[in-house]
Amino acid sequence: THPETPEPRATIEKPLLIYGQDLITTETMDLGGAKVAIAEGTYTTLLENVNMRVFIARNYLDTRAHREKRQRHSSELDEFTERVLRIEHEIISAHRQRADIVITRDYDVEAQN
Repeated sequence: THPETPEPRATIEKPLLIYGQDLITTETMDLGGAKVAIAEGTYTTLLENVNMRVFIARNYLDTRAHREKRQRHSSELDEFTERVLRIEHEIISAHRQRADIVITRDYDVEAQN
């Protein structure tokens, strides 16, 4: 355990998004003695009390290409979404300096520090 990390817990409460119902709620997860827990998401680099942060270095154009590849509806790829992705990319790019490991867009691994 990392010195600044609190003692492991048996359960955690996490956000739960139910897209079909346009609902944001929470759920409690039983960690069942797990030795590792991975939190994945756009802003997880900002979490405190973690042992290691991984940053995936992709830009909003990569994200757009990924959405198109998954055949998202064209309404989800409109100009508004494009602007949101561009702004979000600017915000998240600054999080790279908090990372212990960076995964490049070509999936190379770069250890930081």
